[in-house]
Amino acid sequence: MRPFMRITIIVALAVLILLPSYVRAASVDRVLKDLKARYSDVETLSAAFTQTVSMKGAKTGETSQGKVWFKRPGRMRWIYESPVKDEFIGNGKTIWAYQPDLNQVVEKQVDATFSSIAVDFLGGMNNIEKEFEITLAKAGPDAYLLNLLPRQPQAGAERVTVRVDRKTGLVIETTVEDIFGSSTVVGFTDIRTNKPVADSFFEFAIPKGATVVRP
Repeated sequence: MRPFMRITIIVALAVLILLPSYVRAASVDRVLKDLKARYSDVETLSAAFTQTVSMKGAKTGETSQGKVWFKRPGRMRWIYESPVKDEFIGNGKTIWAYQPDLNQVVEKQVDATFSSIAVDFLGGMNNIEKEFEITLAKAGPDAYLLNLLPRQPQAGAERVTVRVDRKTGLVIETTVEDIFGSSTVVGFTDIRTNKPVADSFFEFAIPKGATVVRP
């Protein structure tokens, strides 16, 4: 699944949400109010991630691992460390998908086809209810689930499920299902907020000799 198919995962990235642990007893309105309050002081967020993509009918999925960073306004960087070393970088205006093994860069300008949360993850939480219909799902002893249904069609995202850790209030897993029945599961660990990250970390210089694709 490369390269811009993975950018649909970033739509799921609507989903690296920090929610209050008592949401299990709250209304959706209360959840959204607390969500916005929690994000109001988050300027940067980073995490390690494990991603598994499963195609409908396949017996096994494709698993990747790496690290991700977000910074206001609209900056992100995904570094895939295994099994391939792909990178996805966004500065709020441009998104680059870099495949070092092919020395190829897919470059796309941010436009109306992108979810606002996909472009500006941290800031986009203030509008999450405008893009998704949100319901509370079952709660377990250690975590509970939220279901997010896009109000308007979004590329690669038919439904999003979010697993929130009861103790920390942090999202520890997201699942994105597409219209073809395939799913992308992303688990997050070592989540940190408000650690300094330079703006330059979210810029990308096209390597010498790289093939550049601009869809």
